[in-house]
Amino acid sequence: FIIEGGAIIVPLYSSFRESPVKARMLDGRGKILVTTPNRRAQVPAEEFPELEHMIIVGEAEDLDAGELAW
Repeated sequence: FIIEGGAIIVPLYSSFRESPVKARMLDGRGKILVTTPNRRAQVPAEEFPELEHMIIVGEAEDLDAGELAW
């Protein structure tokens, strides 16, 4: 299903900071990013022109437009 939809899963480890996440999202023109509430602040979503949705796994409050709680 993921391959048929043109998606690629790229794991980003918790030790990664903003720069590697940004590089991977921009290089891959990422449309969806899955993260946790405590890592959400480290994601510069406004800098990803292709990003359509951010899925927050765990208890999330005050979701922004395009963010989904899972």
